Amino acid sequence: SGIPPASFMASPAFVPSEMALVEDPEAQDVPGKLASPAPVIFLEAENFTDKSTQGRVVNFSHAWNQKVLAGWGNVPGDVVTYRFDLPAPLSSPVLFLRYAMETDRSAVLDLYVDSAAQKVASLDCPPTPGWGGIASDWKYVSLKLGTLARGPHELRFVSSVGGPIHPDALMLAGDTGSRSTGTARITDSR
Repeated sequence: SGIPPASFMASPAFVPSEMALVEDPEAQDVPGKLASPAPVIFLEAENFTDKSTQGRVVNFSHAWNQKVLAGWGNVPGDVVTYRFDLPAPLSSPVLFLRYAMETDRSAVLDLYVDSAAQKVASLDCPPTPGWGGIASDWKYVSLKLGTLARGPHELRFVSSVGGPIHPDALMLAGDTGSRSTGTARITDSR
């Protein structure tokens, strides 16, 4: 279904001691700004609601839950959709994407929220040092979104400039006030 169970959503699954249960400490590379405030929503990239034919679920030891959606976004127009329920409204949520992509150019992903016909923004994903075989291959990009009401939502990514990209996880956190609207920032995973 792509929607984490309520028990998971309510659990403190994002504090470092809990992360150790999910990943080897060597691969714990969540940016400091993601640790506080804790993410409200955590989605595994392989737990999509819907996607086009590109991309398949592959095991990676340094990925969350040891799985990624590998090789997605190779063709412009590739789509992957995620659904989730927000337990409370978020006024300035920030979306984080953890990914690996050893290519010679950035991938650009257009993001659509809920049933909007217009894209909210484009997420620029610069190349990373490798395809995810080691922890330092993984990077984060972040993007500030508009207000999201409590209840069900949908995130739709459309490949604009080709990857392929290995998305690992999506996180939605409250804004800490350090980012400006509509800009994607890359965060080193070390």
